[in-house]
Amino acid sequence: MKIDNDLTADFYAMARNMLQTSSTVDCSPQTITKMEEAREQVVTVAGRLAAILIRCGTIRLSRCFKTSQRSKAGKHELFEGLPNQLVPLQSRYLHLFLANLDKELDLTDVGVSVLQLWLLSLTKPREDMLFEHQFALSLKKLKYPFLPAESDMLRHANYDMNCDMLRKTLVWMRTSLRTSSTPLQKKSNTSDYAAALKAVMQRIQNDLHDVSLTNDAQHTRYVQFVRRVVSLVKSHTTEIFQIPPFFYQVSKEYSPPVQDPHLQVDSIKSYGLRLNEGDSPAMPQLFYYMYNNFKQALLHGRLGHETRILAKGMKDDAILGFTLGTMLPVVLSASVMKPEAFVLFDTYCEAIRLRLDGVAARQMDQSREQIPTLIRAMMRWIRGVRCLNDGVLCVEHLHLFRKMVVLLAMLQPTLAAASYDASAPAAAAWSVMQQALSCWSEATENAASHLASSLADPYEDDVSAGLFQDVIVEDGFVGEDETLVASLARGTVTDFERNWLVTAELIVAQAPARATQAGQGLARPHWDMEELGQCLLRELQTWNAWWARCRAHMQDELIGEAEEMMFL
Repeated sequence: MKIDNDLTADFYAMARNMLQTSSTVDCSPQTITKMEEAREQVVTVAGRLAAILIRCGTIRLSRCFKTSQRSKAGKHELFEGLPNQLVPLQSRYLHLFLANLDKELDLTDVGVSVLQLWLLSLTKPREDMLFEHQFALSLKKLKYPFLPAESDMLRHANYDMNCDMLRKTLVWMRTSLRTSSTPLQKKSNTSDYAAALKAVMQRIQNDLHDVSLTNDAQHTRYVQFVRRVVSLVKSHTTEIFQIPPFFYQVSKEYSPPVQDPHLQVDSIKSYGLRLNEGDSPAMPQLFYYMYNNFKQALLHGRLGHETRILAKGMKDDAILGFTLGTMLPVVLSASVMKPEAFVLFDTYCEAIRLRLDGVAARQMDQSREQIPTLIRAMMRWIRGVRCLNDGVLCVEHLHLFRKMVVLLAMLQPTLAAASYDASAPAAAAWSVMQQALSCWSEATENAASHLASSLADPYEDDVSAGLFQDVIVEDGFVGEDETLVASLARGTVTDFERNWLVTAELIVAQAPARATQAGQGLARPHWDMEELGQCLLRELQTWNAWWARCRAHMQDELIGEAEEMMFL
């Protein structure tokens, strides 16, 4: 009490004054350095003194922050606002003050959590990152669970390191919600996390404004960093927190990425996280999210842009697996009755091509497990379309079949890699894959033989007639659509009937009634059946030749294994 009465008022008034004076005009470098050293020493003492007063029960930590609009500063007031409201100079020294409080980090009476303080330390402009390492060490001593193990690396703070720390903290937040012991605890934690993120995003807005007034190069770097922060928050916390409108708009202080101003890729990634966590409602929700985005892109003539967005989203293996195992089977099922759905299939095939471009084609990890599911959907499609029009395919169906062959050809490097994986789980998965590929390749061999004969026959009016008549579809392997796929396919067919406009010249998802202009849509292709048949035949022959080489390789392996057994 004697220390409080004799020292604190004058000391905190002096410290407060030092944190209000930031002008260095006409100051030499040596003078500036001495001023910074003096501030550091004063703030360190202020933190230690506050810790003593808090332990003695004299004050609460919130007394060190201005929490109201009163004009006169409080006796122990050091900062002119709550942690997310400070001017740049005070924000720079905030975490040095906090690092010296030891265990006295309780600001809950003014709605500020330690998690919020940690997130604020990670999202500052680089020029204000001076004492975050000390703050991280103080939290590490207190064993806060959200602190990543690598937090002591913040001594080398940079935007890349901070993004990594932020990502790991957001992952912890998701995990803690998923493992909450009771619904009440989950609700409470969700509220706390949302409040922390709201404060952080408001602080970032303030920092963007301040940096935009000082240095163009610093501002550019900070904007690039903030885009990464927004991307992480969007993809990891969609169920917790909604990104403020400011971060979707172009302003002097900030602009979203030109390629994805609506952050669609991050929204897709958020579904990928949920899929990896086993969140079953995420599957139909993701389907409708992707389907509705496609319709908007078709309506406004932006399918190329949508394809690039999808390709980026598919860098998440869960999204690629969903596309192969759910999205495309739904489209195929719907296209039996609505062949104009080829526009969907084409778009997703092109996105997959972009995703698999280069070395990544050989590395699909979990998503390759969905390939047998896709092949079964293709075989069900064959079973469905050959029952239509006495086995005569429309040109859209012939095109769709060609795209299926092309799609599986894209996956050949992944299929080859799977065949060489000798691990037990991979061997079991390859056995299922091999059965699916054998079934599919029998169909392609029969189709190629029939198509070659039709194309060579000058009296054949329609090269697609009876294309699948000799294809054997094994019901025991192919089965029926999964419940979810069947349900989504029915909904898609209904939507086509109600909301799509398909004419001889145009395919478009119709605009809402309130729209002020007509949609652009897609000009309907005019394929020549014979040319399409010739193209399909080449694709089939290429696929069949590849599968013949695979079978020869597998046969050689079996012979080699048998010879090894003979010498045991």
